This record gives sequence, structure tokens and C-alpha cells, in this order.
Amino acid sequence: MNEYESLSGREKEVLDLLVQGKSNKQIAMHLGVSNRTIEFHLSNIYSKLGVNSRAEAILFFMKDTSLKSEGVVKENHLRESTALPQNESPYNGGKSKILQRIPMKKRIFYIASLGALIILFVVFILLRSPDQALNNSQAASPPDTLTSETVAAITPTGQIPTGVDANTFTQSINSSLVSLTVKWFYIDQSRIYLDLVISGFPLPQDFVPIQIIDLQKIVIHRSDGSLVDLEHKIEYGGGGEGNPTNEEEPFFDEILDMGLPDSTFTNSQEAPYLLDIPVGGEITGENGEVRSLPLVTYHIEVKPSYIGQLTFATEKSAVMDNKIVTFKGMEINPSSAVVLFCVLDPEGSQWLPTVHILYNGNIISESGGMLINGDPSQEMCYRLNYTRSFQFDPADDPQADISILVAKLTKDQPERLPYELIASVQNDLAEQGIEFNYVVINHGSGIEITKKPTGMTETEALMIIQNALSEEAISSDVLIFDLN
Repeated sequence: MNEYESLSGREKEVLDLLVQGKSNKQIAMHLGVSNRTIEFHLSNIYSKLGVNSRAEAILFFMKDTSLKSEGVVKENHLRESTALPQNESPYNGGKSKILQRIPMKKRIFYIASLGALIILFVVFILLRSPDQALNNSQAASPPDTLTSETVAAITPTGQIPTGVDANTFTQSINSSLVSLTVKWFYIDQSRIYLDLVISGFPLPQDFVPIQIIDLQKIVIHRSDGSLVDLEHKIEYGGGGEGNPTNEEEPFFDEILDMGLPDSTFTNSQEAPYLLDIPVGGEITGENGEVRSLPLVTYHIEVKPSYIGQLTFATEKSAVMDNKIVTFKGMEINPSSAVVLFCVLDPEGSQWLPTVHILYNGNIISESGGMLINGDPSQEMCYRLNYTRSFQFDPADDPQADISILVAKLTKDQPERLPYELIASVQNDLAEQGIEFNYVVINHGSGIEITKKPTGMTETEALMIIQNALSEEAISSDVLIFDLN
């Protein structure tokens, strides 16, 4: 069974709408559920497909040939290449459009020429200095390093966290000065968080990469020459973002975020580390195209940006409406945080937690979450992500300044709600001037609003309907957990 078949019916439907280019709000309106439910479905989809972003999920969907053979990919969901004439199909039976048009004699000539070029290229590679090749070996002796240059970071204003000195390194690629800035580097015995910015990388004008660094090929040496074990890592997230199409300041901001296996070596927060960071090479674009770009490896020496504890494990529980909720821990980064939170329902139902971070007088809501333990008969545990409005000040003490507020639990809705619940909500909302139809569709259902009060938007009416159809559990007391 491939990764796609591991998705539930509702998750397949969400992925299908995602491929059509719909936003979370549009998907939620189409399926008649809340935005929060869609965020959890997307997190589960990313986890099952082994991807970290919407773009990668869409790329997986487009590239998986087994999906196409089953007729899952619908042609009207995908945009045709603008490079093709309008009267030609973008599909060609798996054959190259170029080879299809070249006569046989010319084709043989081109193939022979290509073979000669490949031979010359192999000879060129063999003659290159070994320091130029990407070094992913497990050798204990680290490579030569670049020294940090006194150049201003080319990232936009405000990209580098307050109080953190940027380590910027430069190399020349095709006559372009390419800068690598280490915005943030945190490491302890259980996890690593590395935030990198690449700017000035020469790109073809018709190509927009998803990311420019292959995060899976980064190698990290401790100061004693031993390797940090990234091979048996626990994937938490990361990926790429930025603004590579900005003509004035094109940049890529890429994050390596992962859990580390147990090790007999100590991950010092004061000693320097030697990092091998490959930039360029075989890169996938936003449209799924793979191109070979210039490849350069940065061999750099940096120290962690923060000395102290930013990973917290705890076990604090409380009861909310006969359900046991447990705060398991927290991970803090400069512009994001993660809360580990579990819910146990004695009746075996799944409940989605709504948890806020309390920090510096602000109430910060989660931007998404991932289910990491999906057995309703036991604890259902989540990694709740916070990226909106969260900015950690390294001068603060997390244990003294940060806590979490458990707002409510929302019962996960089935693909099709029971008729009794729908009829009851329709009667109740009719008194408020809101009327709707509950429409059954493939793998689920949707809401069609037929009447609403004057001045009320369709989105507002939809939210009222969704809240009425959702079952919630709210604590009678204010439920706050701290990190102490």
C-alpha cells in the first residue's frame, strides 16, 4: 500500500481540494467543517505522506504515478504547461515531447553528442579537487571551514531575531556573491533547530525552487570531530520559505527542526560546531520540475545562538468534562513554539484541543497541529505549532515568563453527521434567521446556506452553523499550566 492509500477518505478529499489550489478557509467552507479541523487533516496528511508543506504535498500528489493510473488526478485540477501550444495535450504517454518531433537520424546524432558530453563531464568531475565535492561521509575529521565575513546580512529587516548576532558566510557562484546567514542555531541532547538564510543565489528567470538547501544532506561535527547523528533523527518540521522572486533582495529562509536520538556524546551549547551545508544541486521547483543548479558546499564554524534550556518535558494533568488533558512539554524557538498536549476520553472519542500560549501579556493561538498518537482508546497526543505573533526574547526566562491556557476541546466530526443533530441545529438556528441544507458529497458532506439575516456575511453564518454542529468541552475553571 502506498502513502496515498494510508489516507482516510476525508484526508483524500482535503488533498484533492488542496491540489485545486483552495485555501484552508475555502476547503473548510466546501466540506462544512471548521478551519481548525482542516488544519489537523492537513497535518495528518503531511505526516503520512512524509512532507512538510502544502507545496510538497501537491508535488507528491502530482508525481505519484500510481495515483494517476487509478484516475485520482483529474486533469481539470492541474494547470497545463504554458510552454505547450493550446491545441496540444500536456500528456504524451510518458514520452518526451522533444524526442517525438526529432527525426531518427538526427536523434542518433544528438544521442551520440550527448554521450560524448557525458564522458567529458565525468573526466572533469574526476579531475576536480576533492574539497569541491559534497562530503557526506562519516569521517571523524571535519573539513576546512570558512571564516565569518564582516558583511551585513542581506535578509530583509527584522528577519534576524533581536539579540542574536548573525553569522554570515559568502562564496562566489557563477560570478554571484552568495551569502549564507545562520540566523539561529539551537542544540541540546534531545533536539536541534537550525535557521538558515541564503541570498544572492543565481536562479534561472523561469524557475522558482521550493527550497535551495537539501536539508537531508546537512552534516554537523562537534568540536571533537564526532558527528551529530542526523541519520536517525525524528522529523519535527522545517522546510523552506522566503521570497526568491524578489528582484531586489531574493532570499530563501530554510529551517532544520528535528529530534535527536539518544547519544553518549554531549551536545555542548558553548563549543563551536562544524557544519557542511550543501546549497543548490538537483532542486525541485514549485511546478514540480527538477533542475540541476550550481552546487556549492559551505564548510562553516558556528556556536549555538542560545545557552540554556528551550526544550521542556513535563507531565501535568487536569480533568475537563470527564476527559483527562495532559501538558507534556514545550519547545521554544525564536519565532515559533511547539506545545505537546494529550487528551484521553474514557469513551474513546477524539477531541481536538484549543490551547493558547501566554507570553508577555499576549495570548497566542496555535497555527496548526499534528496528531502523533492516533489511538482513541488511549491518549491522543498532538504537536501544536505556534508561528503567528510569537517572538521569543532570549533575555527572558521561559519557565518564569511562558505558560499555556487550555481554552476548550472540540469533538472531531465524522464525515457525515447524524440526521438528529442536523435537524435539531436547523430548528434552533431558524429562530435566529439562519437556514441551511446539509448536503452529502463524496467521502463527506457540506453546508449550503439558504437564508441569513440582513447584514450577516456568509462566512459569519457558516461559523455559527459550524459551532452549533460541533460538540465542545469547556473547563468550568480557568485551566493554566506553566513550565515549572
